[in-house]
Amino acid sequence: MKKIVVFLLSLIFMMIISLFPSQVYGQNLSIYDVKPGDTLSAIAKRYHTSAQEIKKVNKLRSDQIYVGQKLKIYPHKYTTQGQFILLTREEFKLWLFNQNVTRKINKIQHHHTWAPSYRHFKGSNHFAILNGMKNHHVNKMKWRNIAQNLTTFPDGRIAISRPFK
Repeated sequence: MKKIVVFLLSLIFMMIISLFPSQVYGQNLSIYDVKPGDTLSAIAKRYHTSAQEIKKVNKLRSDQIYVGQKLKIYPHKYTTQGQFILLTREEFKLWLFNQNVTRKINKIQHHHTWAPSYRHFKGSNHFAILNGMKNHHVNKMKWRNIAQNLTTFPDGRIAISRPFK
């Protein structure tokens, strides 16, 4: 009985987590060596983050930095829900350039989704559309996961639906 209760509580917790978008750090932590003339705001701009975020991660109490100081920098936080990551074009570029793809890519194909289609897009229902596609592929087609890796939306956002690896 105890195992069933623990299982059910775990299942409920996982469902709650997957229902609400969260912020996760990009996977690629950088260690930056401060150089003469550097400022927190300039470093933050270079890494598409904020001075406040760099201060928080490095437990800095002020904007003062010194030459030779090592700063931990996470490039950016991404909006996620379950397995999906939703990015702006700028975030996608940063994400893509930080990937370590080790397999050979022979073909890149743009795929148009029949249902749900762009006419179902309401401006903020990215995750509902992604979950609908995944549901169709897993439950109706009996595949293990959503078929596409990337999904583009009319507002220019790009979703990563499953890992490249």
